[in-house]
Amino acid sequence: MMHLVTPELDEGPPVAYCTFPIRGKSFYRYWKAIEGLPVDEVKARQGERNLLFMQIRKHGLGREFPLIVATIKAFSERRVRIEEGQVVDSAGKPIDGYDLTEEINKKVGGMPVK
Repeated sequence: MMHLVTPELDEGPPVAYCTFPIRGKSFYRYWKAIEGLPVDEVKARQGERNLLFMQIRKHGLGREFPLIVATIKAFSERRVRIEEGQVVDSAGKPIDGYDLTEEINKKVGGMPVK
């Protein structure tokens, strides 16, 4: 997710984003490993060392640079703009971020390799 810059890091409104599934072949064994465990317990015991967390982070990082480039491109093509401090689409309609999922998936080939 790309945020509108504010004094607080990553606290501004979303400008652009992409999504990806966290279920399926690449994640199955990691979900299985924590099946039945309370989320609070997994967070307390493993935190960011949790293998599922690391796998999700890996897939997110694989999209980070393509998302930065695609966001800049979307701005240059005026598909997304900032008007009076608000994120708007090409028609000037306020939006909660511009969805670049399809574009990013084409760049990364869907999901990064296991």
